[in-house]
Amino acid sequence: MVEDVGKKRKLTNCIAVCDVSGSMFGIPMDVAVALELLVSELSEEPWKGKVITFSANPQLHLVKGGCNTPNPY
Repeated sequence: MVEDVGKKRKLTNCIAVCDVSGSMFGIPMDVAVALELLVSELSEEPWKGKVITFSANPQLHLVKGGCNTPNPY
């Protein structure tokens, strides 16, 4: 998988799932969300720009924006 991403810069048939339940907080939550966004950006269609949050109420989210979107903070 690592070699495939290194060569193609894409993940095939892959969607990111992130634990955002009450047990996650602080730096571990920040890292998990960052990795989820990275996987979403590298994924090919139909999963590119989509993530699933894992909690008591899992949801599919559409990620808007991208690496070139200005940071409002």
